[in-house]
Amino acid sequence: MDSVNYKEVYFHGYCQTCKYKNVNDSPYDGKVIDSVEEDTVKTADNVCDDCLSEPFRINSHKPVRYEPV
Repeated sequence: MDSVNYKEVYFHGYCQTCKYKNVNDSPYDGKVIDSVEEDTVKTADNVCDDCLSEPFRINSHKPVRYEPV
């Protein structure tokens, strides 16, 4: 039987070098990052929320939507 190896996400290291780092430091400008479906629009604020909603990942310490600068 395979065991699942959950790891804590290291936000303190990855968020410092993420291209979405300063999103919450400035007023929301509604910048569209991507659009997966016609009714779903991703903004920079949503990307940070996606990462923060998953504090543990399988076999990875990296946040789910992390993108280096």
